[in-house]
Amino acid sequence: MYRVALLIETSKAFGRGLLAGVGRFARLHGQWSTFVDERGLSDPIPDWVESGDFDGIIARASRRETLEHVLGFGIPTICLGEENPISAISVMNDDEACAELAAQHLLERGFSNFGFLGHRGFVWSDVRRDHFQRALALAGRDCNVLEASIETTREAPWYQRRERLATWIAGLPKPVGILACYDSAARTILEVCRDLDLLVPEQVAVLGVDNDEVLCDLCDPPLTSVAPDTEAIGMRAAELLNQLMAPAGETLLQ
Repeated sequence: MYRVALLIETSKAFGRGLLAGVGRFARLHGQWSTFVDERGLSDPIPDWVESGDFDGIIARASRRETLEHVLGFGIPTICLGEENPISAISVMNDDEACAELAAQHLLERGFSNFGFLGHRGFVWSDVRRDHFQRALALAGRDCNVLEASIETTREAPWYQRRERLATWIAGLPKPVGILACYDSAARTILEVCRDLDLLVPEQVAVLGVDNDEVLCDLCDPPLTSVAPDTEAIGMRAAELLNQLMAPAGETLLQ
């Protein structure tokens, strides 16, 4: 029986999808005893990980330094982070494909004006931005980009950030299709559109990424979102970890 620590956020739909995939693998193939607690993506590594006697770890974090700290334990580890250390064995979401799918969706619906709202300082947002722009460029279209901090930070009061976003949206040629780097940012766009009396999707069509069903359904109108296959990512991570933990000569699947 392998003892496996799961350092994956439970606060977001993406992380819960990963956990579902890991759980499915453990039920089908792995003789695993898993350890997980409630956590956010940016939470520090809990003390019980260092003090526990674990055979393996699956870790996801927003910062590379956090994952490097976990790798320093010397335990077989699979990283599912947003900025994985170069030396890590990692399984990642295909952010390029998500962005290209979003561009294709908006192009097929006849839009000729486009925008992208990014989350400054995060690799996954940069990748989605670059490939969204690239896919549109191949179709002969430009994309207006706004990089902003969507979350609450010390950068500026929330209302100043909303004013900047409102100014950007109001200045875009209409109708316009906008890809937000993730669902929470897309939800903010929809709220600003309502404040500006802009019709969605007739004047402003909005796409998110991650398909957080609760957030999407709370939007008015409901948010369309690109759905990563998080369960498959979790399954693959668990499969790789099982292989790392297995003694030499033993088969991968139990």
